[in-house]
Amino acid sequence: MVHNCFFAFILLLFIGNVSVFAQTKSTEIQTINSVQYYIHTVQAKETFYGLSKLYGVSIDDIQMSNDNLRSLSIGQQIKIHVVAETAP
Repeated sequence: MVHNCFFAFILLLFIGNVSVFAQTKSTEIQTINSVQYYIHTVQAKETFYGLSKLYGVSIDDIQMSNDNLRSLSIGQQIKIHVVAETAP
């Protein structure tokens, strides 16, 4: 019984943290040199890894689209290549 309660507590803790730090995909799109980019404003706790998963691109793609960017700062605007979504 104690084991089940502990597991439920850990699960609720994890779910709560995920919702607090949920990232939001930008809706602002700009075309630069015939290429479409999302213009994303970096928020607290965002990482290259999280943004790459959110937008479906590689970390390298994000860095190369932003002059070989190596770190993120809160409030910074970055370009993320728009990838065409494929049907299942």
